[in-house]
Amino acid sequence: MNQVSKMELEIREIPEVLERLLESQAEISKVVEKIKSAKVQSVMIAARGTSDNAAHFLKHLIEVELGIPVGLASPSVVSIYKSDLNYKKTLVIALSQSGQSPDLVRYLEAAKKGGGMTLAVTNNETSPLADVSDNHLQLRAEKEFSIAATKSYTAQLFISLVLVHRWKGSELGLSNLKAESIRILDSLGSFENIFESISTKSSIVALGRGYSYGNAKELALKIQETSLIAVQGMSAADYLHGPIAAVNNDTRVFIFRPRGSSPDGLEKSVSRLRQKTKNLIWIGESLNAESGELSVDGSRINNEQISTVLDSIILQMIACKFAVKNGLNPDFPKGLSKVTLTL
Repeated sequence: MNQVSKMELEIREIPEVLERLLESQAEISKVVEKIKSAKVQSVMIAARGTSDNAAHFLKHLIEVELGIPVGLASPSVVSIYKSDLNYKKTLVIALSQSGQSPDLVRYLEAAKKGGGMTLAVTNNETSPLADVSDNHLQLRAEKEFSIAATKSYTAQLFISLVLVHRWKGSELGLSNLKAESIRILDSLGSFENIFESISTKSSIVALGRGYSYGNAKELALKIQETSLIAVQGMSAADYLHGPIAAVNNDTRVFIFRPRGSSPDGLEKSVSRLRQKTKNLIWIGESLNAESGELSVDGSRINNEQISTVLDSIILQMIACKFAVKNGLNPDFPKGLSKVTLTL
């Protein structure tokens, strides 16, 4: 009997992580009250790797729900170029599983010096990033042993969702979130039909739009980390601006469409792709899939934001099982370590 990877076991812990975060919403509300009292007029998010993909989701949430402009920081402006920052009336959020990356710590220090309000969201409440920040939110994902971040990524998406809606003062129906995450995990089979379509020798692309953009980037990153091949993860709109020229019938394209989303943002991209390849694989809702195209059913909650959070389970499991199928160990990919300390 084959031993189940640590990565898969940690993915299967996601329902419990979501439950712990649901129980900690009072902590999030306290931070939100501080943010409101600061009368924030703009937001900057600093993150690396998987956390940077979660940052795209948080960026969309804040701009759509609150109308506040959000930028994605370049920590090197501080760590390398020693710039002074003017961040008055700005909330600076650092997303990091470990909370240890020196460039993010320095960026938050510079943001505070420049008058900004800082918030660290990490899986380690005693980390340097948590220590230096004005506020801290704990991901409550517990320790991850697999190098590839999984349950902590889903936790980042979910805590972003709760943070923004508490900030806005709107309520989301989240009571069945754990049950739906369990249903998704129980419904995921071996993905044999998917793996018969893709291989390490075929070019792979992952596309999303809006809230699902971060998930597309995360699927690409997870396959790169665990199966050691190059994969593109892009906005479906950006893909039309040049990269689509490289698509041929050997290209496998994952398309994220979370339930509750409009097909309008994908329609033109999908139409162009179908002229170049028959190998489209839908993740989430597959109402727009044509005969011969593959699909993996995602969240059945008719809310694009919630479904984006839950569909992250699918992309993680695809990457995990694909690596195992390729004879690789998804827990300890060659050349990677759990914590990356960038300057």
